[in-house]
Amino acid sequence: MIKLELLDYKYDDVSNNQINFNLGTGTSAWNIVEDTVIEITTVTTSFQKIYPVTGILTDGVQYKLKLVLSNKTGAGDMGFALDGSALTPIGISIGMRGAVNGTYEETFTAAGSQGAYIFADAGAKGKIYARITQVGGINWNQSVAGNLDVGNSNDFPLALSFSVGEARDLQARTGTYSKTFKIPATKNNNKVLKGIYNEGYYVKNNTVTNQKPCRITVDDAFSIVGKLQVTGLGKSTDPLYYSCVFYGNNVDWAAGIGNKLLKNLSVYNGADGSGWDSLNGKTNTGINRQLNYSEVVDSWNIDNATHKTTFAGVTSSNYSPVCYPQAGYGELNPGGETCMQLLKTAYEQDPAQGFNSIGYYGFGFTGFEYPTPDPCVDFRPGIFIYDIIKQLFSQEGYTISSNFINSDMFKGLIMLLPNFRYNNVDERVATNSAYGSFEEGVAETGYVGDYSFSTPSILPNVKRWNEDVIRWDGTKPTTGSWPGTGNFLTTDPSSMYDDASGEFTIQEYGFYDISMDNISAWIENICGGTATSYNLKYIRIKCQVSTAGTSYWNTLLFVYGLEATSSRVINCSTGIPDELGLMAFENLLLENQWLNKNDKIRFTIQTQVEHFNSGSKNMEIDMYLYGGANVSAAYPTGVSACDGLVNIIHKGERVEYGQTFDVKNIIDGDSTQLDFLKGVIHAFNLQFTTDTVQKVVTIEPYNDFFKNQNEAVDWTNKIDLSRAQEDKWIQSQLKREVIFKYKTDSNDKVVEHNGNTYWGGILDEYPYREFLDSDFEVGKSVFENPFFAGTYSSQDGNTFAGPNWANATPVRANLWGLCDTDTVPLPNGSCRPPKGYNFLPRLVHYIKMNCCGLPLRWITRIQVWGQNDTQSIIPGLQSNRTLPLLTRACSIDKYTDINNPTLPLSYGSANQASYNPITRVIGPEVGYKGLYQTYYQNMIEQLKRNPRIKTVYVNLKLIDINNLDLQKLVYIDGYYYYINRIIDYKPNTNEVTKVELVLWEDLGSFAVDVSF
Repeated sequence: MIKLELLDYKYDDVSNNQINFNLGTGTSAWNIVEDTVIEITTVTTSFQKIYPVTGILTDGVQYKLKLVLSNKTGAGDMGFALDGSALTPIGISIGMRGAVNGTYEETFTAAGSQGAYIFADAGAKGKIYARITQVGGINWNQSVAGNLDVGNSNDFPLALSFSVGEARDLQARTGTYSKTFKIPATKNNNKVLKGIYNEGYYVKNNTVTNQKPCRITVDDAFSIVGKLQVTGLGKSTDPLYYSCVFYGNNVDWAAGIGNKLLKNLSVYNGADGSGWDSLNGKTNTGINRQLNYSEVVDSWNIDNATHKTTFAGVTSSNYSPVCYPQAGYGELNPGGETCMQLLKTAYEQDPAQGFNSIGYYGFGFTGFEYPTPDPCVDFRPGIFIYDIIKQLFSQEGYTISSNFINSDMFKGLIMLLPNFRYNNVDERVATNSAYGSFEEGVAETGYVGDYSFSTPSILPNVKRWNEDVIRWDGTKPTTGSWPGTGNFLTTDPSSMYDDASGEFTIQEYGFYDISMDNISAWIENICGGTATSYNLKYIRIKCQVSTAGTSYWNTLLFVYGLEATSSRVINCSTGIPDELGLMAFENLLLENQWLNKNDKIRFTIQTQVEHFNSGSKNMEIDMYLYGGANVSAAYPTGVSACDGLVNIIHKGERVEYGQTFDVKNIIDGDSTQLDFLKGVIHAFNLQFTTDTVQKVVTIEPYNDFFKNQNEAVDWTNKIDLSRAQEDKWIQSQLKREVIFKYKTDSNDKVVEHNGNTYWGGILDEYPYREFLDSDFEVGKSVFENPFFAGTYSSQDGNTFAGPNWANATPVRANLWGLCDTDTVPLPNGSCRPPKGYNFLPRLVHYIKMNCCGLPLRWITRIQVWGQNDTQSIIPGLQSNRTLPLLTRACSIDKYTDINNPTLPLSYGSANQASYNPITRVIGPEVGYKGLYQTYYQNMIEQLKRNPRIKTVYVNLKLIDINNLDLQKLVYIDGYYYYINRIIDYKPNTNEVTKVELVLWEDLGSFAVDVSF
């Protein structure tokens, strides 16, 4: 009988006992009472054992264990062994055995991916009840949301195919799936599927194309869990049937990932982006991060994805999702020293400046300009691949079982974020900007306020300045008589503007565009004082800044209403001055102005006058300011075009010093999660198989994915010899010329140059190329990484003091465009291209150096404040002016640590010299295998030697499919094969099943080959 069950998963800690004593092989004294009960009734003189008594427990997953001993007599213990079926520790403690009747319980974390082991000492007898359940496991009894009618089970056309890869397509990863089958549109099925046959009927999260969790069971002896997708329906006036496809194994989680954007990585059933907030269980460490000196320097303690160690030697868990290794993206520290830039705030540099002096660039208490160069972020982040891939599967409800993923090498891989740009630019700009206008309605005048003034009596030829802060919304100015009309409209989500002070308070660090347009005034009278002859030198509006922590105002830019001149003589006794009436101010535009958080911006209107009369006289000007052009008259009868604008606009594209950001908002906005996963798969030739019941994905490179030949399954006697066997040449992607390479990044001109110069026009750094023999079709097969681009790694003299110092600097990734002279930058050259912000992601090693001080071998320098305020980064040397930890990102390490060599991440193999950090001696270059030789060569050589698929027909029973392990080889008549595909297995019939096999040969190891 076939059952289709739609699932709504419910979880607990006690359901689904994994114990089944019938699975084990034991010594003769055991008597199996039932699946979970076993006993010894006769005292024996020898040690008794039975294992495995469970399926394979998942490495790293928690389980609850219960043991009940009854009828216990005799000496010695009975219970669980410390080792599992692989005869290595499984994680169970010595407390889960006993010499007396009783109940024993514990929670343990499984180790080694193996089954459990039960024993009894010599002389012991009694009965054992055992239970092992996964913590947070699925309660299947509570998880069935509804059963679908399938009609006559004997006629139900269920046909399942099983696979993990496809020899015809080396880049394909497949799984378990069914042929399309139909189920009747019975009343029950219509109800369970929630009426999806109704046109125009909508149930949230129940579209026809949604994949629904499902379990298929056959005669209660075989079950498979995955997802059911309704692909269509047949109907006349009423629904007739539903067309369905079942997906299991790898297809289950792959369908879940689908086209999800990488930036939307989530926790299980969580909101978009929540996975970055708490990446791989690092709770809330991805939110409200700040880019500053301390954050970057502290990150250099990180060893890898899981651990960090201070220079003092204290090791702890690494809870940061972000690291900041050295890498190059273009010109370093523009406007500063020849070195890298990592600025401190004024307070960090000099605490005497005060705690509130949190600026990187600006002005001090007395108006002096900070000596810092233009802020420029030279350290961009990387995120550990280990954390991302763990979170990606956790998002789908899966854990990972993998020696490779848990290796030290993999834990040290990072995805560089080479652009460090926001994906929520519009949101950031809107939040941190202020837009001011006067366009409220046709009846409004745009009147700002009365900025008339009268000087005190002063002697002739004494210059007098009058300056008032502009309150754009019309709050009564200091010297004016009438307030404005209050129709200054601001789009100002962060409440930057305060009209009482006329000040805009900056909410975020970064670069801003400040503009003022169409501001005018009406000069009603300039002869109201006692002076009759004077010079009106200028009337202007100034834009001023007060840097955070200070009260001093510095002028950034000014524009004129009346331009400066010494010849504008006003003679009040001879007639009406020409200056009366409309005065239009020039538009003000200040682009890319750095502002710190808590800086203040204001606008002032300033006039300079002096008189030429004898004795002390005063001067008076009546002036009315408007937020618009074409002012018609003085207040209160005057109106303007109300088209004035006052804007302070945040440049929200790039992450800058001091800014607070969430990790999810710096992930590329267009890449998908599947793109990322495919990039990792491609680099390491990863193979997958999935336990959809235990929710575990097993991941290993091709070389390690298939189990040893001694674990192979013997199918010799299952072959149907009455059916023809076929050996067909694989119509694979292998052509006469084979190339493995990274994706081409058109903005990386050094990789492009090297590809054209050294690699036969293949635009990658150290690609792999091979020419096959004439057995293969003429043509070119290019296997290109679909996500990551190739990385050029070199030294860079400009990280320390200039071109002549290149050989003293560490090897690091350098993503470089062309210099301004259209030339390619060199490690020992002086030209560097402008910083790039449109690179593709990079897969690189994160390398930490902490040894061994002087005499130095590798050195970097950073400018932290003024020209003479620099620090050197020298591995192993700590002082007031040196930092002892140096971290860097690179693909090929020219001088790799002799004690812990870094393998090239290029597809081609490469020469690397060995460096001894203790003696500081650099050894000769030797070849190291690249990605192709490490992860692909065995597979390709097997296909080259025997490029055929063997098709056989196998008498597969339910128990064979229940125990199917696609990692196990198949043995037939003296040869070993791996399963390419099991095609259309029909669990409810006795038909033989078509199976495709590929010959497995152990080819041993291959010598390093760095030729091209």
